[in-house]
Amino acid sequence: MAWRVQILDPATHMLVPHQTERLPERPTGAGVVWIDLVEPTEPELKEIGRMYGLHHLALEDCLHDGQRPKLDAYENHVFMVLHHPRFEAKHHRMVLDELDMFLGPNFVITSHHRPLALLETVRERWAEAEEARTEGAPFLAYLICDTAVDDYFPVLDKLEDRLAVLDERVFREHDHHLLEEAFRLKKQLLHLRRIVGPTRDVFVWLLRHEAPLISRATVLHFQDVYDHLIRVSDALDLYRDLAGGVQETYLTMAANRMNVSMKRLTAFTITLMLVTLVSSVYGMNFHRIPELSWPHGYYFALGLMAALGTTSLAIFKFRGYF
Repeated sequence: MAWRVQILDPATHMLVPHQTERLPERPTGAGVVWIDLVEPTEPELKEIGRMYGLHHLALEDCLHDGQRPKLDAYENHVFMVLHHPRFEAKHHRMVLDELDMFLGPNFVITSHHRPLALLETVRERWAEAEEARTEGAPFLAYLICDTAVDDYFPVLDKLEDRLAVLDERVFREHDHHLLEEAFRLKKQLLHLRRIVGPTRDVFVWLLRHEAPLISRATVLHFQDVYDHLIRVSDALDLYRDLAGGVQETYLTMAANRMNVSMKRLTAFTITLMLVTLVSSVYGMNFHRIPELSWPHGYYFALGLMAALGTTSLAIFKFRGYF
């Protein structure tokens, strides 16, 4: 396991990074410590749980990815599971990284299994924010949540651009891969929607329950995060409908192309049937067919077939079959 420690010095009100060989003890007084754990093992989580009084059920959730966004309130701390989105341009897909967070009176502990760039942004914001000097650990938790939620918007912009490209291609291309791409995009939107919904419920709980760890001023900051999640949720609903519209448009156009092809085949089939009718009549093996002894009978039969075929095609052309 690797960890990084940031400590807010109450005397100087400065954010001080600490590189220690051992995890720091729980601070006493007005100091705030932020411990960021990367790929922690079970014994290491148990040790930090003992040091900071963390609940064993929350520690178990930190061992495995795939946890649903949630908030669990314990006696002396709060445990939150968030997801941070990022977009992989190479594969045109969205990826979610899980971030587990413990919030206590004077500490914040984050745990994740992959390096997260958003935490660098949080460190910069925490070092510059005046509220960090007065509101302490809850404000740091807000910065982590706010940065994670704000990163949904660039991902949404990428998905929207991808959706716009598919929407244009559906009228120009008849490739079945387009339908597969639209389906994959809709699946990503649905997956993201399943994450955003529970995440929004986390902040609903924070806003409706007056947690002793969080001051009224910090609750107002969490209200801003909740508003952003509402915007994300509304955008996802819209994009999901648009992705479904692309699929329906593609299927409708494919059905229309099939109908046009069937109409053309029907027209040519009927035309050939008329021509075949004439040839089959004069191909019968009866001895007494009046036109058999007529010198111009062959040309008459060819002319009759040509006339019937031309008339049939003209009628279908007039009716718009091709």
